[in-house]
Amino acid sequence: MSNKSDRVLPFSANNYSLRYGLDFFVYNPKLKIFYTEASNLGLAPGMVPEYFWIDNARTGQIATFDLMEIERDERGEDCAYRYVSEDLGATAIVWNG
Repeated sequence: MSNKSDRVLPFSANNYSLRYGLDFFVYNPKLKIFYTEASNLGLAPGMVPEYFWIDNARTGQIATFDLMEIERDERGEDCAYRYVSEDLGATAIVWNG
């Protein structure tokens, strides 16, 4: 596990391509964790957004998830990204498949 890398993409608030609906994720309500594969979000391999939004169309609530950690395998390659939302008190795990 490591901190942010030089491949982290700084995105502006005007970039709506990083706004996803709940249907892009599997949610575990007991653990408050959203799960998805990077390709489900249209992310190119090795490119990591600094943050993204999850939009609940039913309630109108939008939560920001900020990159907190990059997990790497034994070869040093990125295998998962952990994001945290202070808005929801939830975590999102995005893995490379």
